[in-house]
Amino acid sequence: MGVGTIVIGLAAVIIGETLLPARSMIITTLACVLGALLYRFFIAMALNTDFMGLQAQDLNLVTAVLVAVALLVPAYKRKLRGLFKGKN
Repeated sequence: MGVGTIVIGLAAVIIGETLLPARSMIITTLACVLGALLYRFFIAMALNTDFMGLQAQDLNLVTAVLVAVALLVPAYKRKLRGLFKGKN
């Protein structure tokens, strides 16, 4: 039963840190709260949308894709920064 709570917490931290990189304790806390809200929003969207063809069984897929995207975004941000710095 506690595994779901751990997954939600880790996803919230990963998503939050992707959106708002840590600069201070207040920003880090805000990032975690924002990450938790976004994570819950996407779970609710996955459970309640019929227009996308998703069913309740697809919840694990949606959460896995969301966390994977959150892990990939910082790497692509660094690559884009490097490309733009190289052109100037």
